[in-house]
Amino acid sequence: METFSPFPYRELETERLLLRKMEERDLPQLLEMRSDPRVMKYIPRPIAKSLEDMQEMLQMIQETVAKGEGIHWGIFTKTNPRLIGGIGYYRCQRANFRGEIGYMLHPDFQGKGLMQEAVETVLNYGFKEMEFHSVEAHIHPDNEASIGVMTRNNFVKEAHLRENTFHNGAFEDTLIFSLIR
Repeated sequence: METFSPFPYRELETERLLLRKMEERDLPQLLEMRSDPRVMKYIPRPIAKSLEDMQEMLQMIQETVAKGEGIHWGIFTKTNPRLIGGIGYYRCQRANFRGEIGYMLHPDFQGKGLMQEAVETVLNYGFKEMEFHSVEAHIHPDNEASIGVMTRNNFVKEAHLRENTFHNGAFEDTLIFSLIR
């Protein structure tokens, strides 16, 4: 699999946001989000417990980028250098010209249209720079905010997988949305 080009870590901008590589200095804010049950409610990953957890996550992101299997940006407002979220492509299938988009945003910044800006910019990058033919998103059925972001970006619901994920001691459903270029 070839490595993404011109990635890694070309900064992206929106009207209000800067999307850039996450660095060691961002790990305390990343821990704050990844240990917050409100942020992690619909993300089927364990709650983070330490800065060491975040260092392992950052290393995993860097390795994924180096292998060309995904890319990830930290989300920052242009007026404040504090990390407020993350967005990227995961489980990229270069042979199929397809990637899975995923994102999270600190609760203090939700409901302001910021994720809409970030998603639009990252989709543009995925279709133009990475030459994706399609992008998918896996969403918990109760995550109305994320479903709204996908709908506003013209994603179509393709599937409802029943009890396909085991998270927090229970089986949960997943909705799969996709957008074709």
